[in-house]
Amino acid sequence: MINRGFGGSELRDSTYYAARIIVPYAPSKILIYAGDNDLSSGRSPQQVREDFRTFVLRVRRDLPDVEIAYIAIKPSPSRAHLLDAQRQANALIAAEAEALDAEFIDIFSPMLDAAGQPREDFFLDDRLHMNRAGYEIWRQAIAPYLAGRADRLGH
Repeated sequence: MINRGFGGSELRDSTYYAARIIVPYAPSKILIYAGDNDLSSGRSPQQVREDFRTFVLRVRRDLPDVEIAYIAIKPSPSRAHLLDAQRQANALIAAEAEALDAEFIDIFSPMLDAAGQPREDFFLDDRLHMNRAGYEIWRQAIAPYLAGRADRLGH
């Protein structure tokens, strides 16, 4: 596994740098987490969906057989004002992923409390970045995909 993430990135950045950070490695699977910063910087859920589509098409231009999984935008307490936009973006991207033969990994739902708000206990003091418990939710959601059991993800 190669981590090619970089702080503060948006989906458009991953598309722009795909030739440098993805294509040379010829991965068989790509897991991408992006969209959180996009919405925070003012992009709409529809723009984030289009950025996802552009990313998938760009990567598959050079790597037509690569499996791509999008990790849902996470709900964080510091960005709770964006919950509606996050829900909408995640729904749009999930539908787009299905149309593009990609996977959508839902980490959004398990990170909410019974009232539908981000669980504080999954985050560091900044209320944006996750702690070990938050990453454990991700590990549980992502593990079946990495093990090659996409059927357990609902596809």
